[in-house]
Amino acid sequence: MKKTIVLPIVLCIVLFLFLLPSAMSAPGSQNSSTAKMFADARQVTEKYHNVSVAEADGYVPLGGCVQSPAGVMGIHYANSSMFGIQPPVETKPPILLYVNSPDSGKRLVGAEYFAPALMKLSDGTVKTWVGEPENQSDLPPRQGTDWNWLPSPLLFGRPLDGPMAGHEPGMIWHYDLHVWLWQGNPSGIFAAFNPTVKCG
Repeated sequence: MKKTIVLPIVLCIVLFLFLLPSAMSAPGSQNSSTAKMFADARQVTEKYHNVSVAEADGYVPLGGCVQSPAGVMGIHYANSSMFGIQPPVETKPPILLYVNSPDSGKRLVGAEYFAPALMKLSDGTVKTWVGEPENQSDLPPRQGTDWNWLPSPLLFGRPLDGPMAGHEPGMIWHYDLHVWLWQGNPSGIFAAFNPTVKCG
């Protein structure tokens, strides 16, 4: 009686161990590819732990440290020459994210990527849209009939967040993606805000 119970269990275990590598190969290769993207992004941004190097390479601060009840986003250092690289690539972030450090310097915590949100009209024309800042409803009528958004480009194996309204007057609707390359974030590596970081 015991043999008839144990033998099928042993066979199931052997079969499971035999099939496990092939069952996991596809997700594993995808994770490996994404891990390389992160490694490459960290490699090219490592020198920017020194904010003076970032400034010498064309990154300039845009205002103060951005925060919300969800946490801190950081101080945006933008490089205008990088915004023209479309679709965006992991190794050329247009924005670096810093926070103030205790020694009155700046500490690099991550990067932000940006892509214009493109509208495709029913006649095939493609254009951008500037609406009221932070107003997700300020769009032309008849979406789905007269126009549709083109899909977001992909970064780190996923779409950017959006489309979203501009954050200030004259700013186009866009996609963006925050990546916490140099700081852990319990809300997720792609979350906009980090609850464990302080502005200063």
